[in-house]
Order: sequence, then structure tokens, then C-alpha cells
Amino acid sequence: MRRFIFCCALCLLHCVLVANSFAQTWSEKNISYSLALGSGYVLPTNNFLTGDNIDNKKVSNMTYLALKIDKTVDGSQDWHNWFNTFRYGVGAFASRFNYSDNLGNPFALYLFAGFTPFEKGRFSFKNELALGFSGIWDGFDAKDNPENIAVSMPIEAYLHLSFMGSLQCNKDFNLNFGANVVHFSNGAMHKPNKGINVLTPEFSLTYHPQTIARIHKQKALPAEDKWNLCFNAFAGWHAIDDDDRIDERMRKSYLVYGLQGRWLWNPNKKYSIGLGLECLHNDAVGKNDTTYLYHPEKVDYNYIERMHAGIFASFQYNVNKVSVLIEPGYAFWQTHGYASRKYQRLGLKYHISKHSFVQMNLRAVNFHVADFVEFGFGIRI
Repeated sequence: MRRFIFCCALCLLHCVLVANSFAQTWSEKNISYSLALGSGYVLPTNNFLTGDNIDNKKVSNMTYLALKIDKTVDGSQDWHNWFNTFRYGVGAFASRFNYSDNLGNPFALYLFAGFTPFEKGRFSFKNELALGFSGIWDGFDAKDNPENIAVSMPIEAYLHLSFMGSLQCNKDFNLNFGANVVHFSNGAMHKPNKGINVLTPEFSLTYHPQTIARIHKQKALPAEDKWNLCFNAFAGWHAIDDDDRIDERMRKSYLVYGLQGRWLWNPNKKYSIGLGLECLHNDAVGKNDTTYLYHPEKVDYNYIERMHAGIFASFQYNVNKVSVLIEPGYAFWQTHGYASRKYQRLGLKYHISKHSFVQMNLRAVNFHVADFVEFGFGIRI
């Protein structure tokens, strides 16, 4: 529990830093309030959702209500003009499943950001990405709730990706309609962690007390440094998913730590691309983990045999002091691999200063299986 609280505290701190990055431009100007309603299909991605529960009922539908407050940038800073009507804000979300015994009906608090790729007259097309926390779940328990392999902790991560059309009704209101992809999981910090995915149509009404000031997109300014090196140390926990559900070994997690280096080219202040190398040590290697089926029996490997070295491509999308990281990689040295050599990393970086940063990344394999979450601190040269 202490490790879980520590991870939540780090995640919360990262969210606060991201919010602080945008809060410099927060004022009463360009603020909107939205009320959204959605109801959609729960994807049958694990046995609990398909009916392997105490009542043999499928979890097939989720209805939710959300309240959001957002700020549209007004062009007062250079980075405002690099995007198509960039906006960001906070949201609260309450939901209900058609069957929630031994699962729960979660709420969520989240930060979000979005753009407007298309706009003509009174109609506009928008997107939105949100990240936050959801709770309170009735998660897996080896004795009291062994069927729930979808979620395992009372607090889980919340993620949604939205696409919507917006019609301006008058100077005060917009009517919005679109679709959401909603995801609940814990990033494999604790297993079982099969997760829950929901596809939902959404309708919302947006109220803006003042007319939203529009800005014209401009090219991003040239970067001060065309090339730079970044180094960071990171640590996380790899949870084990044992096949025996009543075995408390399922609840164990193991330390992962290492070093990463990136050589980045900065064509402008908005984008960075490059290559990276990493070396990590994973104490979970050799443990019985049915997620990947590499070790039917527990094996005690030495320190070197638990090492991993990989090379990865790095793409960074920069918004003010925040960067979104997308990094596909390949493990060229993995003596006793617990997973595929191909892996992917998705994360957020916050630049504390010109030469230092913190970051939080989710590492995955096969583009859909969460491996572990990395928390890191680094320097930029």
C-alpha cells in the first residue's frame, strides 16, 4: 500500500507540474464550461467483463456524466500560435456500468488538452486527450473478489481520446457531438490488470461567458539549439501476474531501474526527433509471469542476466514546458527476456528549467500490454 501511495503521489505531482505549465496563461478570458453525457459499449477484453463473475452477467454498457472547464489560448505567448486553437483544462467524470457488482461505478478527475484541426463558419472539428485518476473501484482480492481480473486497485489511471464536431448556436453556447475512447487501468503497477476499454458516443453543451478570441496559426519559432543530448535515470515497479489467482505471489512487484540517453534534433520549438539508448535492470526477470509465458517455473538469475539494453527512436511533441514522448524500441541485448524484444514507450516530460526535466512514461509490449511505469529525472546538454 505504501508503494501504491508513493506512485500516486508521483503521478499527482507530475499532473500538478503539467497544470502549472499552462496556468501561466489562465485568466477569465477565453474560459468555457461544458456538460457532457455519454453511453457506450464496453469492449469484452477479459473474462470478468464477458461474464466470469458471481452472477455470470456481462459488463457491456457504461453511462457517464462529465463536467469540464477549459481555457482557449489567446495568443499572448509565442507557443499559443503554433497550434490550431489549442485549449486545456480540468474535468470531473461520474459513470455507471450496467453490471457493477465486485467492480464498482467509478468517478474520475483529469487534465485534458486539445486542438481544432478544422474550422469553418460556425462549425469546427476538435480533438481532446485526457489523463487522470479514477476510483473508487472494487478491485481484485485473492479471497473475496478473485474473479475481477480487470482492475486490482481502488485508484486506477483514467485516459480518454475524443473526436467531436462543434456547432456554434449563438454567442454563448456550442452544441457538440462526437465519440470517446475511454481506458481504465493502472499501467501494470499492480496485477491482475487487464483493464477496461469503452467506446462511447458523446453529446455536450458548452457555455462561454465571453466570446472566444480566435488566433491565427503561425510557424513554430526555430529552436535555440538544433541538436542536444538528454540523459535521465528512472525507476519503476514490474508487477507479476501469476497463474494461480489465490496465490499472493500475484500481488508482488519487483524493482526496475536504469539509465536512458537521447540524441535529439530540434527542427523548431514544437518538435524533436532522434535516437536513444537505454540500459535497465529488472528484478522480475525469471519470475513466473503468465502474461508472457517465458518462464513456466521460477528461475534465479544473477544480476547481469537480469539486465536489458535497447535502442529506440524518439519523437517529442512540445507544448510550452510539456513534451509528449512516443518511443518505439528494440532490445538488442536481453539474455533471458521476459517479453518480446520489441517495446513501446509513451510518456510526458516536464521541463523544470532549460537544462533539467522530470518525466513519467508507460512502457508496453505488442502495442497493448502495459509492462511498467517509469519515473525519471534528467538533464539536457
